[in-house]
Formats: sequence, structure tokens, C-alpha cells
Amino acid sequence: MKRFILLLAVFVLVPLNSFAQKEGTEEGEVAVPKEEEKVLNYGAEVDFISRYVWRGLAWSDGPVMQPSAWIGAYGFELSVWSNFVLNEEANQGEFNEVDIILNYIYEFGKLAVEPHFEYWFYPNQDDSPSTGELSLNLAYNFWGPFSAFTNQAFDIKEYTKAYFGELGITYEDEFFEKLVLSGQLSFGWGSSMYNETYVGVAKTAVDVVNFNLSIAYYPVKYFFLRPHMELSVLMDDELRENVEDRTIVCGGMALGMEF
Repeated sequence: MKRFILLLAVFVLVPLNSFAQKEGTEEGEVAVPKEEEKVLNYGAEVDFISRYVWRGLAWSDGPVMQPSAWIGAYGFELSVWSNFVLNEEANQGEFNEVDIILNYIYEFGKLAVEPHFEYWFYPNQDDSPSTGELSLNLAYNFWGPFSAFTNQAFDIKEYTKAYFGELGITYEDEFFEKLVLSGQLSFGWGSSMYNETYVGVAKTAVDVVNFNLSIAYYPVKYFFLRPHMELSVLMDDELRENVEDRTIVCGGMALGMEF
């Protein structure tokens, strides 16, 4: 599997050399080369969070560390994300999830189209088989820093009838130099197979309302700090009865570098 991922990264993301071309100039003018277009981008982040929460469900009792790294070019991005348990609970001091994610972004004016493929591994968890999810995200920038989005996700391996959809609004704006504010308000719904798999209730329902807020600060070139918080509220009564945490507030601090 590692060899496959390496070959995929080389095939998709190896950048081509690009050269700046000089504009035509009149006599007496100095020819200034064009700035080279940035072909390759890559980075890494480590996020310390009070709890691991996914789609309104708590997957840890306490704090976790979530390292990630990515590399991208020409609209493609390949990333690796993981979850490391810090709290005194099952899998303490171990990684219990590693995700491989490949996505592509294409923009048609104000509309961004982003297909995703994610494959999830669960090391140190014998009762959690690996599985994969294929999804499509559509986002439309309707006013200034605001965009409306919808995401449709389908499990394509272990739980083939599991589906989860989202609809919401995002905000992102640089309101001070080196300071970027981002926020998202959304609600999500799951199919009967999805809710049976992850909650234990075989029912199609509107699952969760979610709100998150983050502030990215870039004190020096390439380096950033990103404090963030999230509020998740399970909506369906039957789902709420089957979990301990119906409303979850969590927060964290991410540190990273991006080139």
C-alpha cells in the first residue's frame, strides 16, 4: 500500500519546471521577468484538540493530537491525516486512525467543484475494518467572503449503503494583516446504513447541526497558528438517545508550516 501511495503521488503531483517570460518593452525600459507561477505547494500541521469529534459524534473521551501533511499541484492534493490518543483511555499513546486523502479542485467562475477520495485505516483497533469514502463538494461564492456549499459522501468499501450529506455556509476573510478568520455553519443527514454503522440506529435522519470557527495567524512567512472551536448538536431524538454526548463543544490549537 505504501508503494502504491508513493507511485500515485509521483504520477499525479510531480511538478514541471516553469520559466518566466519577458514582456515586450519599449526602448529605454527595463525588462522585468514575470513572477513564476507557483506550481507545487506542500505543508504539515499538528493539531492539539480537546476531543476528537466527527460529524457530531465523539470518538475520544479527552484530548488527542492530530498530525497531518499534504502536497499539491495543478489542482490535485494528496494528504495524510492521523489521530493520536493523549487521554487515559483505550489506545492511549497510540495512533488509532490514519487517513489517506486525494482531492481535486476545479473552479468555474464562482463555483468550485471538489471531488474527494478518502481511505481510512484503524490501527490498534481490531474491531474497526478499513473503509473508503468517495464524495463530491460543490461551493458557490455568492457574496464577498461567503460561500454556500453541499457535500455528498458515499462509502464504497465496507459499508456500501452508508451515505452522509451536508449543506451549509462558509465564511473566510483576511480581516487584519496576517490574520484570517474562517467559520462554517452546516447541517448534515445520514442514511439508514450510515446511522446504523456509526450510531446503532437503522434510520435515515437529519443528524447534526455544526458550527466551527477558526483564526489563522501567520507571524512569519510559511508558519501559522490556528486556534479553533466547534459546536455540534445531534438533532434526531432516537440518535440522541443512543449516544452519551448529544451536544459537544471542543477546541484546539494547530501549528503548521505551508510552502
